[in-house]
Amino acid sequence: MNKRPGKDQTNGAIGITVDPDRGKIYWTQKGTDKGGVGRIFRREYRNSERETPANRSDIEILFDNLPEPIDLELDLEKRVLYWTDRGDPPRATR
Repeated sequence: MNKRPGKDQTNGAIGITVDPDRGKIYWTQKGTDKGGVGRIFRREYRNSERETPANRSDIEILFDNLPEPIDLELDLEKRVLYWTDRGDPPRATR
C-alpha cells in the first residue's frame, strides 16, 4: 500500500493543468522550502488499463531542481508552459 504524501511536499501535486488537445496532464511538486528539489511532470491524460497509478511508465519529468514551483498555466496556442515559484530564483552562470 502506498503512503499518502502527508507533510512530505516532494510527493504531492500542487499545481495542475491539462492539455486536452494533446491528451496530457501537467503538475508540480514543490519540494521543501527553497530546497531546489521542485519538479514539473507530465503524463498521458487517460489512464492505462495495463498500469496502476503506482507503476505508470508514461510519467516524464520536464523540469527538476526548481526552488518551489507551484501554480501552472498552459498557453495552448503558443505551446508554452508557465509556472510560478515561491523560492529563490535560480542562480545563472555567465
